[in-house]
Amino acid sequence: MKKMGIKTVITVGILFLLAPLQIPAGPNTPGVIPERILGIFGGMGPEATANLYQLIVQITPAKKDQDHIPTLIFSFPQVPDRTTAIRSGDRSIVPYLVKGVRTLEAAGASLIVIPCNTAHYYYDEMQQAVKIPIIHMIRETVNETLRLYPQVKTIGLLATSGTIQSGLYENEFRKKGIKTVKPSENIQNDSVMKAIGLIKAGGDKKSCRDLLAQAGADVYKQGAEVIVLGCTEIPLAFDPQSVRVPVINATRVLAEAAIREYRSQEAHSTNSPLSDSQRKRLQDWGVTIGVLPTGKWNAITDVPGVKVGHRTLIEGDRVRTGITAIIPHGDNIFQHKVPAAIYVENGFGKLTGSTQIEELGNLETPIVLTNTLSVGAGLEGLIEFTLQQPGNEQVRSVNGVVGETNDGYLNDIQNRRVQIKDVLEAISAATSGPVTEGNVGAGTGTVCFGFKGGIGTASRKLPDRLGGYTVGVLVQTNFGGILQIKGVEAGKILGQYYLKNELEKNTDGSCMIVVATDAPLLSRNLKRLGKRAILGLGRTGGIAANGSGDYVISFSTAIRIPHQADFKKDRYEELRNDETSQLFLAVIEATEEAILNSLFQAETMSGVEGHRVEALPVECILSILRNKE
Repeated sequence: MKKMGIKTVITVGILFLLAPLQIPAGPNTPGVIPERILGIFGGMGPEATANLYQLIVQITPAKKDQDHIPTLIFSFPQVPDRTTAIRSGDRSIVPYLVKGVRTLEAAGASLIVIPCNTAHYYYDEMQQAVKIPIIHMIRETVNETLRLYPQVKTIGLLATSGTIQSGLYENEFRKKGIKTVKPSENIQNDSVMKAIGLIKAGGDKKSCRDLLAQAGADVYKQGAEVIVLGCTEIPLAFDPQSVRVPVINATRVLAEAAIREYRSQEAHSTNSPLSDSQRKRLQDWGVTIGVLPTGKWNAITDVPGVKVGHRTLIEGDRVRTGITAIIPHGDNIFQHKVPAAIYVENGFGKLTGSTQIEELGNLETPIVLTNTLSVGAGLEGLIEFTLQQPGNEQVRSVNGVVGETNDGYLNDIQNRRVQIKDVLEAISAATSGPVTEGNVGAGTGTVCFGFKGGIGTASRKLPDRLGGYTVGVLVQTNFGGILQIKGVEAGKILGQYYLKNELEKNTDGSCMIVVATDAPLLSRNLKRLGKRAILGLGRTGGIAANGSGDYVISFSTAIRIPHQADFKKDRYEELRNDETSQLFLAVIEATEEAILNSLFQAETMSGVEGHRVEALPVECILSILRNKE
């Protein structure tokens, strides 16, 4: 028999496909044509995939068919066994997983969920392969466990041997200071893995139930206060009544997260001429800024080790806010600080932790961005995160860094919806690779140049002969002025007929700029780097108005500063002053493009008291740029 390749089996796997742009919308068509589609990458195993979709249907509040979520399911059972791949270190599984998520993206999915815990060992490879978000099943499950049982100290985990060996759950729970216990080796092999195999083969569920009950009893004896079902086959046979402690079903958590995140995306939906699927970043339209090349992702995450996470809060017509977290590296940041600096262009704002950075020249927590009245929650979240880290048991002082812009036009800011758990979830969700931009995280409710602003990012990479260093920038845009793109006064031209009053009068606001680099710089030159970022803001038409808080936080990942050491003198190699000019150019270009990306990616949004802010009219902008060439 001829061996089937990936391309051959792909076409067999589509169970359900809804292509929104191809649906005829006549006068008798009920409902609306969906702009967003939930994608399920399944087949690992098939019954677990069906179970996830069934849960999504059951949990979704609906009175009629049209109330349910449009869903595209790609069942691809030919993906090699995940446990075997992890144990052997075989990387040949990655192309199958990448093909799976790319197939969903190409078919129109705007969000992906994967009902296979073990496959999340390769989460970064999958997320980096697509521009749409993939929900991280393990992190969602860990966060939900702590939400329901905040005092828990020991978790019992029932999962595949691959998931256990990978440490997916153990590592996430360890970050929260929680111990994970697993079945003994014999129970794992003879009960858990045997039951999983029987379920995949369509075996008798009763015998599987008895086997899994043995495993539940085993982790209970080891002190488990809550049991997490970390394999999507296990809930198909596990009886929660067989154990004396609460049970968390990761599949149900994923279903709830899928509904929540889809509805969050849906709330961003626009009536602008350019549909969501057509909104692109600046470079995707063929518009280049400056002369230096971008990094792979054209994002702050091009700086090795840097990760970004969002928590977007959209509820009813009043809540339009969130959290964005930037993490310098994956180790304990408090124990392994990084050089940092603050530059203030206009100080009408709040930036906690700035004076200690100014004094000591280092950063010891992730950077959190949020809204003006949620800075306190952001700081409490950073403190909680830091104190939970192993090795920080004796910490008595934490310098959390929290920046803000005021999203009160679209968001009921006095509601102070952001909570500590939202901060922790944003940090937990942080990943490398592409960064979601626009109406997300701390940029959910922001306004820029009278148009919808948000989160934006970009990067520049120097040629090897200039050191090969990368500079990445992330911005939270909420400021005013007259929009300029590549020197063209686009805002002035648009102001002749579009949002003229807002463009001319609403100049107050703020812009938070985070600059990361792998160039070896200490605080003095990092501050100089931050000053040049403001030049990038100026190139977009921002004016740092009286009521604007314009701050730059810069850090370098090339140097680690130990919290404690047995030596009295620090010795670091730093670039000479003469070698910094090219970095200055890089940060100017990256800041300019990051701000423009926040506008190009943002979507029209309505919010509190019926306020509505339109998205940037991209077609008009492109036409203006073409006419000026």
